[in-house]
Amino acid sequence: MVALCSLKSLENFSHHATTSARTDFGQYSLMKLVSSWPNLRTLYLAGDTNGSEDCSTIPPATCALESVTFERCMSNFEKLAPMFAGSAKSLKSFEAWTMGFKEIDAVLRNVLPSIESLHIGGCNHPSRDFILSELSNAPRLQSIDLNGDTDTGGTTRKAFAEALTREDSFPALRWLSYPGERGTYKTGRGRNVRVHEYENVGAKELEEAAKKKGVRAELAWRDLEYKVKGAQRRAGFAAMGRRGYW
Repeated sequence: MVALCSLKSLENFSHHATTSARTDFGQYSLMKLVSSWPNLRTLYLAGDTNGSEDCSTIPPATCALESVTFERCMSNFEKLAPMFAGSAKSLKSFEAWTMGFKEIDAVLRNVLPSIESLHIGGCNHPSRDFILSELSNAPRLQSIDLNGDTDTGGTTRKAFAEALTREDSFPALRWLSYPGERGTYKTGRGRNVRVHEYENVGAKELEEAAKKKGVRAELAWRDLEYKVKGAQRRAGFAAMGRRGYW
C-alpha cells in the first residue's frame, strides 16, 4: 500500500480481477489510494468496494477524475463520495454495477457540473428528489442509462417524466434508458394459464415527455444488469446469486 501511495504522478489505474466471480478490493484501500494520487484521471476497478473501516481520517481526494468505472460498487455511497471531491469540473463518464448502502445520490452530487454520461446497473437508482431537484439541472449530461433492478411502483420513471415536463430541465440530454420489465409472464395452471405483458407504470408518460423535449427514451435491456461493458464475469456473479451464495 505504501509503495502504491507513493506513485504521485499516476494518471490511470485499473484493477482487473481474475476469473473469479468476486474479488475484494475494499473501500479503505480505494479511498486511501485515490486520495494519494493527485494526478489520477482514469479509474477502472473490478474488486468489491465494500468495507467497514473508518475512512474519516483519509483526506478528500484532490485529483480531477475524468472517467470512473466500478464493476461492483458495493459501498456506503456517502462514505465513497469524498473520492469525487476534486472532480466537480472534470468527470465526464461514470459507470457502475451497484449494490450499495443508501442512495447513490451522494456520489453523483459532487460531479453534476461536468458529468456527460451516466450508466448504472444493479440495485441503486438516483432517488426521486435527487432526479427532480439536482440531476435534471446537470448542464452537460447527455446520456443516462439505468438498466438495473425493476423500478418498483415506477418511482424512477415517474420522477423522470415529471422532470422532463419542465422547460429548463436536462438542457443537454439526448438519450435516456430507463429501468423496467420486458416481455410477458404467465399466471395460473393448466388450462387456466394466462399470458400477460409487463406494465411499467409511468413509462408511457416518460416517453411522451421525452419526445416533446427531443430526447430519445426507451426501456433498458436488462442483459447488462450484472455487468458493466467489457466485464463478462457479471454472468458468473449472477449465477452464484441464483444458487444461494449471496
